[in-house]
Amino acid sequence: LEPTDPLFQTLATKFYQLLIQEFGTDHVYNADTYNEMNPSSTDLDFLAETNKAIYDAMATVDKDAVFLMQGWLFHSGFWTSDRIKAFLSKVPNDKMIILDLNSEAGPIW
Repeated sequence: LEPTDPLFQTLATKFYQLLIQEFGTDHVYNADTYNEMNPSSTDLDFLAETNKAIYDAMATVDKDAVFLMQGWLFHSGFWTSDRIKAFLSKVPNDKMIILDLNSEAGPIW
């Protein structure tokens, strides 16, 4: 299910509600989209809306949500500078943490 599909918001919102109900929250939510795979489109608007949809589901349930993701996916040849910029563009900078895994060998940030 693509994050841009309207059903995603319904399912993801319910998932985060149940997650918080069961475990509580520290307001940090991990979502590693596209690790070891490429998105279905190279369209910059699609990439931006995909990541926004994931964050929006978190923020709908928790206004203090922080989106934690691995930067590992950006080691793939798919991710040009323009695509990375688009993908990250619609999540507020103060609401995202990117773990730069493998940075000792190939730092991205």
